[in-house]
Amino acid sequence: VEGKGMDATGASFSRLENDARTVRAPGARRFMLLRHGQTNFNAEGRVQGSSDDSRLSEFGLRQAKGAGAFLKDFAFEQTYVSPLNRARETLRTVAGDGGDAAVEEAVVDDDLREIDLYEWQGMLKEDIKHQFPDDFAKWRGSGAASFRLPSGNYPVVQLWARARNVWARVLRDAAESGCGEEEEGDGRLLVAHNAVIQAMICTAMGLGEDSFRKFQVPNCGVVEMEWVPGEAMARRWRWRFPKEDTEWHIADDYLPDKQTGDAECTNEILGKTSLRARSISIDGSSEFPS
Repeated sequence: VEGKGMDATGASFSRLENDARTVRAPGARRFMLLRHGQTNFNAEGRVQGSSDDSRLSEFGLRQAKGAGAFLKDFAFEQTYVSPLNRARETLRTVAGDGGDAAVEEAVVDDDLREIDLYEWQGMLKEDIKHQFPDDFAKWRGSGAASFRLPSGNYPVVQLWARARNVWARVLRDAAESGCGEEEEGDGRLLVAHNAVIQAMICTAMGLGEDSFRKFQVPNCGVVEMEWVPGEAMARRWRWRFPKEDTEWHIADDYLPDKQTGDAECTNEILGKTSLRARSISIDGSSEFPS
């Protein structure tokens, strides 16, 4: 759109896009999404999924301390955490001396758990590759959005539904907090996992399940998101740690044809005809059922 279009007020689209990248919207709430530190399963190449058998490695603990140094000056209004040990231990380490209290006071949200990979959880990726070569190729390739495990479960479709549920709850909490525009350093912290944070970025930006793996989150990576409660999509997002992105990303950065998925898969799973992005409202409703 590069200045070629005009909105109803006569403002150029490009100027509106530039404003979204550089100016915080009135009433916008900040959400910081933190992935857990490296675990022994990460180091071994073993699938974790939503299992709770892995533990932070020594390197993962050092990563968490680094993230804690970055986050120490933020006064979060509320913290949400996955029920899985690796996320809770990351939060405990990030919070330093106040770690026990931080874990105790955090809201545990089961939908923040990692993607459910059912029968593959606990297996080495190399073993899955050899035992289920066709399934593994689809899972790692372009068919991940419509991928179905031998057990009949659709991990990515289920994950997107959970991400929408999380956003509905935290946006409702933010709207009910009674706060006006937050000051720098305030907001809400969500401590979770790679795949679920990917899904949260995508659902916030209006991207469907076919965008899975578009945004890989490193161990102890931090993403910042700004969202005005009541609006259908987030205003903008950016990477903050370990490498800070000075440029904000907005929904218009992602072309509409990247928001559609496998229609046949969608018909089977959701009973609908399109995998286009579902808008999220603070009452938990969406265009399609989740």
